[in-house]
Amino acid sequence: GRSGLAASGMASFARSLPALFAPETQAIAETRALPGVWQNGENFAAKVGEFQAATASVEAAAKAGDRVGFAEALARTKAACQSCHTTYRSESQ
Repeated sequence: GRSGLAASGMASFARSLPALFAPETQAIAETRALPGVWQNGENFAAKVGEFQAATASVEAAAKAGDRVGFAEALARTKAACQSCHTTYRSESQ
């Protein structure tokens, strides 16, 4: 259903994040990414890894029709987003 398609899209996006923040991207103007994305690469990679794992759990739960697991994985995904954005995203552009 729609939740499965959306979950697959989120998981696909999560897998693309490392390329979106490759070292050569730090010179891009008008980004909301803070310098710590590249300066603290190991920590940023860990946060991306958690987001990838969380979205993979959302996708798996959606495919299995596991509503409880889906809700838990979605909450984990939201927490992963907030954790990374709080540390590495500027609120102004």
